[in-house]
Amino acid sequence: MRYEEPDSPRLRTTIAAIRRELGVGPLLLRYTGDEGIAGDEGAFACCTFWVVEALGIIGQPDEAERLMGD
Repeated sequence: MRYEEPDSPRLRTTIAAIRRELGVGPLLLRYTGDEGIAGDEGAFACCTFWVVEALGIIGQPDEAERLMGD
């Protein structure tokens, strides 16, 4: 959504928090499992593609490419 500038500390910490909380290897989950939804869930591609795009926007194209290659 580009709600922050690419060099914004808020954007960078948001990306890091999302990867830390929802990351499973190079992929991201949609839920942490604490939302009251029964059962397990696998990776959610939309979330993973978002973080790849976000990494490119903040100037980390090598990390974005690594995630796409994993």
